[in-house]
Amino acid sequence: MDTRDTRRKHRPMEISSKKPVGRFRQIIEIPSHIKKRRDPRFDDLSGKFNEDLFEKSYSFLNEYKRSEIEEVKKSISKERDPEEKQKLQQLLNKLKLELVDKFKKLQKSDSKVLDRVIEKRRKKNASKEHKYVPFKRRRKVDL
Repeated sequence: MDTRDTRRKHRPMEISSKKPVGRFRQIIEIPSHIKKRRDPRFDDLSGKFNEDLFEKSYSFLNEYKRSEIEEVKKSISKERDPEEKQKLQQLLNKLKLELVDKFKKLQKSDSKVLDRVIEKRRKKNASKEHKYVPFKRRRKVDL
């Protein structure tokens, strides 16, 4: 009687042929603790959120957006096909609106935050302009 029970235990499961088989049929039960997925970006186990570090790490995205806007402007001026020109103009408007929305969101949140962001941008632009200015000559030239 023991062998008969073990044979029944390991036999294949009987399923009615009248029901359609689902494409993603669950064959093996997966425990619920394994199914749970987590995103480390939003999980406290990964550490606390540091806004300054986040801004520094992803500041290249803002520069990328600005350069993308400049590229779209150039391609609009070069484009001859009116339909393509219109599509590019819509893309440019969309990109500008995203920047305006971000600016308005900062404005609503806190004026100090907005002032800090604007000051950082001014410093960054000033340092970029300084790169292109030639050095002054240190010595006097005898004439």
